[in-house]
Amino acid sequence: MDAGEQWATIAAVLLGSISTHLTTYAMERQRKKHELVTRWDSKKLDAYEGYVDSMRSCIFLAVQLYEHRNGIRAGETSEQDMLAEMSAAGRLRGRAFERIMLLGGDDVVEAAHELNALALKVDWQANGKIDGTLAD
Repeated sequence: MDAGEQWATIAAVLLGSISTHLTTYAMERQRKKHELVTRWDSKKLDAYEGYVDSMRSCIFLAVQLYEHRNGIRAGETSEQDMLAEMSAAGRLRGRAFERIMLLGGDDVVEAAHELNALALKVDWQANGKIDGTLAD
């Protein structure tokens, strides 16, 4: 082998190792990016699930209090206990809403604001602060 062939062989080996390194780097970077997106999607899903669950709890408790106050159905607990449960559920709803504001997109945050406003009306109606029927 003369010197020219040896240089060509060395150049080919260097080119192959550099291209292998760059390909591996690009694939690893893409994998890390996908893991990050998946992790954030999982966090968002957990936040949405927690928010909807806390919202359902608040509405259920408000309807229960409304029915108790209006004689539609007798409550299993006292009115004070119902109010305490509603207060605790409201705090959890607020915490869940904060997570939505941190993780959700603009459309999701806007929808959560609207849902919060409606839930507050339900709470106020159950507490007798505003008038309305159960269907309202």
